[in-house]
Amino acid sequence: GQSMWGNRWGSLTGLRINKVDASREDLEKSLRSGLTASEAGLLFRPLRIDASDAAESPIDFGQLFMGFSFFVIVAAMSLTGMLFAFAMEQRNRQAGLLLAVGIPAKKVRRLFLAEGLILSLAGALCGILLATYYGKGILNLLSGQWSGAVAGASFDFSSNPTSSVIGMFGAMAMASLAMWWATRRQLSAEPTKLLAMGETFSTGARGRSFVSGKLSFAIAGVLFAVALGLAFLTDLSGPGASMIFFGAGWCLLAGGLLVFQSRLARSAGSSGEFLDAASFSRRNAARRSGRSIVTAGAIAAGAFLVVGTGAFRKQVSTSLEQPSSGTGGFAFLGESALPVYDDLNGGEGRELFDLNGTLLADSTVVPLRVREGDDASCLNLNKALRPRLYGVKPSDLEDRFMFAEGNWSSLLQDEIDGAIPAAVDQNTMMWALKKGVGDLIEYRDGEGGAFQVKLAAVLKGSMLQGALYVDERHFEEKFPKQGGYRGFFVDVPPVKADAVFDHLTDRLSNYGLDLRPSVERLAELQEVENTYIAIFQFLGGLGLLLGTAGLAVVVARNLLERSKEIGLLEAVGFALPRLRKLATTEHLGLAFWGLGIGVSSAVLGISPALFGEIGQPPGTNFVWLLVGLIVLSLFWTWLAVTLSLQTSRLSALRDE
Repeated sequence: GQSMWGNRWGSLTGLRINKVDASREDLEKSLRSGLTASEAGLLFRPLRIDASDAAESPIDFGQLFMGFSFFVIVAAMSLTGMLFAFAMEQRNRQAGLLLAVGIPAKKVRRLFLAEGLILSLAGALCGILLATYYGKGILNLLSGQWSGAVAGASFDFSSNPTSSVIGMFGAMAMASLAMWWATRRQLSAEPTKLLAMGETFSTGARGRSFVSGKLSFAIAGVLFAVALGLAFLTDLSGPGASMIFFGAGWCLLAGGLLVFQSRLARSAGSSGEFLDAASFSRRNAARRSGRSIVTAGAIAAGAFLVVGTGAFRKQVSTSLEQPSSGTGGFAFLGESALPVYDDLNGGEGRELFDLNGTLLADSTVVPLRVREGDDASCLNLNKALRPRLYGVKPSDLEDRFMFAEGNWSSLLQDEIDGAIPAAVDQNTMMWALKKGVGDLIEYRDGEGGAFQVKLAAVLKGSMLQGALYVDERHFEEKFPKQGGYRGFFVDVPPVKADAVFDHLTDRLSNYGLDLRPSVERLAELQEVENTYIAIFQFLGGLGLLLGTAGLAVVVARNLLERSKEIGLLEAVGFALPRLRKLATTEHLGLAFWGLGIGVSSAVLGISPALFGEIGQPPGTNFVWLLVGLIVLSLFWTWLAVTLSLQTSRLSALRDE
């Protein structure tokens, strides 16, 4: 039932009451006199709700984790394509021979892709088995460390054969796409060229590299200009600053990678003597520019995403008394089981409830009318059909909370085509209701008639999630028999907070007043968003691990291809430890380029958190993440160089 009176009436009649359209006085009168519902003139109306709709979750966790794993998928595809390209380069002579004897390039490609599909099928079958353990692990984390994302709900693992088959074919399709891209350039070459080049593949003519370098540099300049323009023209603390700076960071990231590509192109087209070891390393990196760009790009994108998203973590403001904070400056919020009809700020109301006027002299109680409905906050995993309605006086909340669109004055508008304007929190509108500004939600008034509520104002990052807020005037028109106030916001100085909390709870105990600190409510809501960010960072970190592992693959492959070159350097007097140092320095340059581009872009993207008043500063977590990325890059490079150059390469010169 809606209240204790509704529950009591239901127990007397043996009926379950979903809604009671009656005032408190009418209910008391009917209960004391023993009248039936029809004799008392009361209207009991059961709600008709489709259980399947109500049980539907507004969040598809499958799609959610697919999105969280996006960078893992991209990194795996890049690594797959790179490994297949290496395998194809070892078969240049075979491909050239097949083309030379008259076999069409399409048929040769299908032959190579068929071999790759057999391997991808074996890998996909292994992946299905591992996916079972991965799924169980994710659900265990959602029930444990990540429980904040699901409001403490518990999950049971149940495998679905259909999704397993879809996942298997999806993985094979992505692997095929990566392999097709790897064979595209090879089979476009002339057969004689393939037969002559052996296990290496030319990067192209010098002139072409120079033109490509100039074009890349020009495009990078445009992207840098866009990034700087967005940064200088946007207020660090203004609305939408986070998303604008995040876009500027992506522009800087793309521009940085294009500058790196331009640099490689210039090095590939240069000639003459080597002035130092650095120029020697640059030319070696430019010889395989595609590999270098993919490696640096994967590390840069991973660093940007993992570091940048951390700045979107929410924190409870240290200045909660500020009206612009997520609490609106209110210290407490709560509801009562029974409606309160008197003004708790006036002398008459305080005298009636025996409230201490001296204690409450600097305090304000903002009352709200309440119409029961679904909880549409992120703490409810079920779909909200009709969120709770609160009737407020816009003047009581003026200049409180932050708005992404509109303000409290938007609620003062008259009905437009029968629709009442309402305010809603941005997260509730986007994720729970899946609607936008101007959309309508249908409700039933006190007489059972339908009316529309229009989303006219959007709050940002507030504790008001889960409900709609309309002007009290419209609320009374639609629900004339629902008198009194059951919702309360309390604004009190911090020094008196505990005393006022205890005093109000004691004096209104007969009405079932349940107050709670507003900071707790805000923290509960923000915990959900923070947990999602933590999940994304965790899965993004797995993708970054693949990206740095790709660095190790590139190092090993490059050193294997250059065995004769390394043998020649040994023959002219370079010691093997010196060659290991040169190889490490050369390939660490790729990692540091990627880290430098990614981190600098992320710093621009999180500028509102660092220098403005939006979000949570990264703090020590930001620093430790950078240290971890550097350590990973150093480890994989050292491991690949050590394993590849364990012994002398002088024997490779025997085939020259």
